[in-house]
Order: sequence, then C-alpha cells, then structure tokens
Amino acid sequence: MGQLMIAARSLFREVKNTLPDDKHLGQFVRLQIAFAHCLRMTLRREKGEGQLARYLAAEDLRNVMAAQFPGEPYSADHG
Repeated sequence: MGQLMIAARSLFREVKNTLPDDKHLGQFVRLQIAFAHCLRMTLRREKGEGQLARYLAAEDLRNVMAAQFPGEPYSADHG
C-alpha cells in the first residue's frame, strides 16, 4: 500500500505541474484518495462509507457502496 501512495503522490505532482490551473484538480485528488480507501476496504473486508463520503459525490458513493468490489462502478461508468 505504501508504494501505491508514493505512486499516487507522484502522479498528482505530474498532473499539478502539467495543468496547474485545471478546475478538476481537486476532484482528481479526491478520487485518488477514495481509490486508496476502496482498495484498503476491499483487502481488509471493511466498511468505510463514512470515510469515502468525504471524497466522493453522493451518486458516486452510492454506486461504490452498492458494488461487490468498491472500484467496480467507476470502471463501468467512466470508461
């Protein structure tokens, strides 16, 4: 999990340096954080709706929590 967080921070820095004024930068960061929490929840078989609610829009949160595997709706709905 540590290596994933290092890679996520590196990706964020690259995106921020490439698109510093992008209005979607905050959403990108929140989705990266939600992904890490979803992975943790899946691996540990935990529920974490409260933590995910801090980072996901209400509709996205409903989709994630309804999935058998938390990352499933995003790959289907977002390409």
